[in-house]
Amino acid sequence: MTHHSLLGLCTGYGASLVLTALAFATVVLGADGPTAVLVTKVCILAAAQLVVQARYFLHLGFSERGDWNTAVFAYTFLMVLVVGVGSLWIMNNLAYNMMTPQETDSYMLKR
Repeated sequence: MTHHSLLGLCTGYGASLVLTALAFATVVLGADGPTAVLVTKVCILAAAQLVVQARYFLHLGFSERGDWNTAVFAYTFLMVLVVGVGSLWIMNNLAYNMMTPQETDSYMLKR
């Protein structure tokens, strides 16, 4: 292992530890805050953690060699996103279709 790759791994490890500690502290110390704000902060930290993991440990990135790894990773991420959002959409639609007529009326009046 060369010095450059060892330095990159140590940098990624340190960044991962810091991001994990920040997410933990956000949840533990911000328990009195609004839930939406906490979830937003943790999601931002999770996205940053994903970038660090992909860059330093999976060695993904656009290089001059034109590796296809990043394109494959992006496509996989997109497909997981489509399946996840589609599943949530289907479950929401199913919940609406399973309502009784009284629940449907109440739901429509709220909108």
